[in-house]
This record gives sequence, structure tokens and C-alpha cells, in this order.
Amino acid sequence: MSGQSDGSAPATSHTGRIIYLVLSGLVENGALDQKLVVDDFGSLTLKAARSAGLKLDRPAAGKISSYMLGQKLLDVQKLSDGKSAVAVTLNGWRRVQKYRLQHLQIDTPKHWDGRWRFVLFDIPEEKRAARNALAGRLKKLGLWQCQRSCWAYPFECAEQVMAIARPYHIDQYITYLVAEHTNIELRLHQAFRGLLAGR
Repeated sequence: MSGQSDGSAPATSHTGRIIYLVLSGLVENGALDQKLVVDDFGSLTLKAARSAGLKLDRPAAGKISSYMLGQKLLDVQKLSDGKSAVAVTLNGWRRVQKYRLQHLQIDTPKHWDGRWRFVLFDIPEEKRAARNALAGRLKKLGLWQCQRSCWAYPFECAEQVMAIARPYHIDQYITYLVAEHTNIELRLHQAFRGLLAGR
């Protein structure tokens, strides 16, 4: 089954999120390694949007479905009984990973445990682009740069850091430390005074 698409995403404010919801939902149900049989492929996009509380009518849902097919994010085969066999393609999986990276967040508990998290790395020069990408992502997440290759944060963030590093294949160059005491305590408190206020 193939969809017609002009290569551009439908003009809705939540299109990216809806595409992510459809693809990630299929992946979670095993449609990455094998095809998943669904009763109505056309309703997947509509259901995904509504489950997230997003308003979407059938014509708009149809356009998003066609876009996903046109971009080869999904492989859909119509079966003789009227059902569809659906699988997320490699392109689709990459889209899921990209969305997750772009929307990474670090949980900030109500109470701080008084410990500091440090991310240290010694990444080879030939991987400079990956190193710069990592640093940019850490800054975007709110980590503070203590030294050239050392970043700090007051809350647990190992999972998010490694999620950034893995696609660049640089996770083996990263060290994650948790410390209760450090000689830059005052500087850390100053750097995170807004985030730690009231905690």
C-alpha cells in the first residue's frame, strides 16, 4: 500500500507530535521488528491524536497518514480480510529517536538530595562534531559547564546524557559521577540558584 504525498507535512501545529505518537505507539507494540496487524490503518493517526487530547479531524488525519507513507516512515500492506499489516521502517525509527532527543527533559523533584551530578568526557579530536553536539545538548538541558569537558547538574540526568551520546557513538567516552562534596560548591549553588530555590 502506498500513499500520495507532496513531501511536506500537513499544516497543523501538532503534526510532529502526532507522527511521533503513531510511530512510537507502533514500536511499543512490536511493529519495529515485525509487522503488526491492525483493523483500520486509517484510524491509527486519529486515535493517537485523540489519546493525547489533540483535536484532529479525519481529513487532517488522512493527510498525516499519507505524509508518513510518502516519507517512508511506515510500511503498510493491505490484507485480504480488510485489515492492514503495519511496520515502522528504519526512517520511522530514526524519526522517533530524533523526536525523543529534541524533547528530552530532566525531572526536577520537589526536594533536592544535596548531591551533584557531573558529566565528564574525553572525546577524540576526530569526533569533534559529536563532542560539540553533545556539549550543545547538555547546555540546552540546563547543565552548567564547570570546565571545558566537565558539566554539572543537581538532579539525576544519566539517562538523558546517555540518550544524547549513543546516537553519536560516544557514550564510551563519558564518565558520570555523583558527589556529595566538591570544592566548587559555592559556584554550583550560584549557577543553579534559580533551579534550587525552595528545594
